[in-house]
Amino acid sequence: MGRFRFGVIACIVSLICIANANAQTFTLLHRFGYKTDGERPTGSLILGPGDTELYGTTMAGGTNGNGTVFQISPSGRESVLYRFGNAPDGSNPQATLVRGPGGTLYGTASFGGAHGFGTVFKLAKV
Repeated sequence: MGRFRFGVIACIVSLICIANANAQTFTLLHRFGYKTDGERPTGSLILGPGDTELYGTTMAGGTNGNGTVFQISPSGRESVLYRFGNAPDGSNPQATLVRGPGGTLYGTASFGGAHGFGTVFKLAKV
């Protein structure tokens, strides 16, 4: 009888988990447009100060074709904060940004810079 009860309880828990898993809602917030705001977003998004904006990078695209740093609101309003030009600022950022004091963003670009091997950058609020 104990095994039967365990089996029934296991089935009920499984059904509850399946029901909860199906309760997710997917909302597309933004479609990148290559020249306008970049392509191939990489790394993870990070929350900005006040947890109201998200920040990330694209490894290509933007005006110069070398990637961007962008900001996006939870409603999907996107702004390009920086467009990489290759040298000396770097190109193709591919890692997650880090938020520092005062909303400053730090990151890395895989290519470009003075020697062509990448850069570490800081993007401060103006």
